[in-house]
Amino acid sequence: MLFPILFASCSKIEDLYEEKKNESNSLFPTGVNIPQNFNWSTTKEVEINITVNDQYDGKFDYLIELYNSDPLFAENAQLLGAGLAKAGKDYLDKIDIPSALEYIYVKQTDPKGNSSLTMLKVTEAVLKQSSLLNGNLKGSGKIRMSTSDQPKTVALGGLGALSARQVPADAIAISGSNDVSLQSNKSYVVKENSTFTGNIIANNGSTNALVYIEGVWNAPNNTLDIGASNGLFVMQKGSVKLAGIKQNTQGSLESYGRIELDALSITNEVVYRNFGEMTVRIASISNGSLINFGKAIIGEIESTTSSTLIQNQGTLMVSTANLTNATLLTNCHTEIATFINNGAKVKVASGALLSIGTLQSNGTTYTLEATAIMDVKKKAYFSDNKSFVEGIGNNFALVRMSKVEIVGWEALNYIGNVQIACSQHTPNGQWDRKYTITSPATIVPLDQTTLEIPASACNQGGNNDDANGSNPENQTPPEVALEPYTFAFEDNWPKKGDYDMNDFGVEIRVAKTQNRENKVLKVKLSAKITSVGAARRLAAAIQLDGISVENIKSVKYSRSDLLGQAFSLDSKGIEKDQRYAVVGLVGDAHRAFGISQVAFISTQNGSFKPIELDITIEFNAPLDGFTQKALNPFIFTESQNSAGRSEIHQVGYSATDKMNIALKEKAVKAGDVSVSDIFKTEMGEPWALSVPISFQFPTEGRDITKHYPKFMEWAKSGGVIQTLWYNDFQK
Repeated sequence: MLFPILFASCSKIEDLYEEKKNESNSLFPTGVNIPQNFNWSTTKEVEINITVNDQYDGKFDYLIELYNSDPLFAENAQLLGAGLAKAGKDYLDKIDIPSALEYIYVKQTDPKGNSSLTMLKVTEAVLKQSSLLNGNLKGSGKIRMSTSDQPKTVALGGLGALSARQVPADAIAISGSNDVSLQSNKSYVVKENSTFTGNIIANNGSTNALVYIEGVWNAPNNTLDIGASNGLFVMQKGSVKLAGIKQNTQGSLESYGRIELDALSITNEVVYRNFGEMTVRIASISNGSLINFGKAIIGEIESTTSSTLIQNQGTLMVSTANLTNATLLTNCHTEIATFINNGAKVKVASGALLSIGTLQSNGTTYTLEATAIMDVKKKAYFSDNKSFVEGIGNNFALVRMSKVEIVGWEALNYIGNVQIACSQHTPNGQWDRKYTITSPATIVPLDQTTLEIPASACNQGGNNDDANGSNPENQTPPEVALEPYTFAFEDNWPKKGDYDMNDFGVEIRVAKTQNRENKVLKVKLSAKITSVGAARRLAAAIQLDGISVENIKSVKYSRSDLLGQAFSLDSKGIEKDQRYAVVGLVGDAHRAFGISQVAFISTQNGSFKPIELDITIEFNAPLDGFTQKALNPFIFTESQNSAGRSEIHQVGYSATDKMNIALKEKAVKAGDVSVSDIFKTEMGEPWALSVPISFQFPTEGRDITKHYPKFMEWAKSGGVIQTLWYNDFQK
């Protein structure tokens, strides 16, 4: 009895080789080398450690969700993982990500249901090996301010500077309408209760000539051109109305009273200080400074030089500001109806408000101290050159933007302690990144700001926490439904096939049920068989790598009728005589589609509908993490089962205990497979691939390189370049 069985087993092995001995295709042309250590993986498994900034002292759970793209503003963001966290309990998990993924999007929902978003950068170290990816989220929950970050009230009026400015006793009084030509080292004064309507000639070669206005200088058709080292001082009760003031050399221009100008021109590092009330239709500043301590109303202000400084310590209201390379310091209430900037630097002090109607930004850096507010009421537009919005200080600043539009790669970058409140925002695609958020910076919906910023004289009432006012409660453990991975097989092992990678194709979605400790209680595998291009009958199954049969509580199949005679299952629903749990997919792939022959089947051309089935697996002991990496799908020729089957797995994965040992040894001895891994040829070619998308399979008899032109470069580089080759299908 024993001899015939052994003979039959050996005979099947010989038949397998005889059947395939003339098939010797190659995946790539001669001379194309594949790195020996390449495992043909399109994904990486990383470990996640998220710490929340718990505002409820550990009484309630926060929900953390991880995505591959923007879940707030974009459609079709794919969930990578999810779990609960609070003080003393970090969210720890493993997730499987595409190798090309540079950022993981972290969405946090607090116990009141308020959501915030940040991004964690996947470093090069993570791409090369499994590693911790740490994040500390601070964007949700009321932010408590330290004493040092409380808003500061700025004293207005500049009376201290005024008291230091005195009219010289020998100042020459001027009045009437006659022009006055200044003389060097002389002082002049329009006295209180006096009016002067003439022209002052100050750019006439005179130096150190000073003019004081205690009364009224009313010459709306005249322009004052201040010469070298000369100065104009408008005292507290004085007023000036002119067509314009030009100041292009070192001199002094200070106003403590009222000044009204059609045009103001400041150049050559001149400083104009306003402590009173100023109204200007057009202000042009080049290499100079305008510092406002009082109230300034400006129609248009422009600058094109990097040494220009506009500093507001009081109230500044501008209709249109057009700044290139200039610096705007907002230390108190500043309003700009239309703000156009290019390469500028904008700084908002603690407790101050910068209110903007419409913003057009190109390569500008916005720096906000703790409790600062920037408010864009209509639309913020960011173009190609990178702009940065940065929060500095111990606590958060707030940026409210009604609508954000972005053009260009990473044109906008949020960093530091800043909360962005916005509900209309140009989204990031998974591979088209318009903006970045570097933790602890976060984005929240416009009506869910969670910052309480006290009112001050400089911020028009601060921010009163518009977030949900409901009572806090625990977030619930989510069912983590992941996006599909597609597995594609060649069936000719141990000989090479035609590399159309469509002999068996299946999409598998994983849905995980977790407890409050983020441990996995059960998984549901939703499979969709989409391609059967084999010329022989195939069965398919999944080994759950690392999960022992003892830890399986039960397995339920939605389509147990598909299993047939290819599997011998125990009472729990797993294959018998295995160390690791093996669940069946299909016993005869062709017959599952109702085909008695071994014809080519593809659901992509509409001739067939995919075969869909669910496998639900419950565990005795909850698992610490479960990723797609634990799925080890394989196919085998049904006729080989009784002799010890010939399984086909992905590179880097092991066969099950039912793989025929003699068959493996013969394949190695014949030089058909690599000594280091029997599931790649000695030239490094695979029989199976997986991709983290719903894959479009090559047509029958046409190898994968014909449909995916970037595939060869990816393989030659060992998976370093063209990592998204599977997104570029060509018919």
